[in-house]
Amino acid sequence: MSDIENLRDWRGKDVLDGSGEKIGTVEDVYFDIETDEPRFLRIRAGRLRHHTLLVPAAGVTASPEHLTAAVSKKVAKDAPTMDPGGDLSAGYEEQLFRYYGLEYHIGRTPSGRRLVRR
Repeated sequence: MSDIENLRDWRGKDVLDGSGEKIGTVEDVYFDIETDEPRFLRIRAGRLRHHTLLVPAAGVTASPEHLTAAVSKKVAKDAPTMDPGGDLSAGYEEQLFRYYGLEYHIGRTPSGRRLVRR
């Protein structure tokens, strides 16, 4: 994983899967409130009807031209969806973590959320 400053440069970059299929374009990075680690990339996908996908930041590799996610396009597209620009609820976060096989526990914030967009 790149350092935090490089993560901010990821906005607007295309995200491909391991086979070179385009998943979408990075809009934001979500960080874990408790660890300050990048956890998910919010990706704008679709040509005519845009929708928002979240893919794990772990395992993402960066090149000057694009990013490569550690998950396939199909896996990303089948993930629980969110409204574009919408806030994440603790329930949605839990679904997302479980879908990708990541350990989840409720955050210590009043809302129970663990992720924050930066």
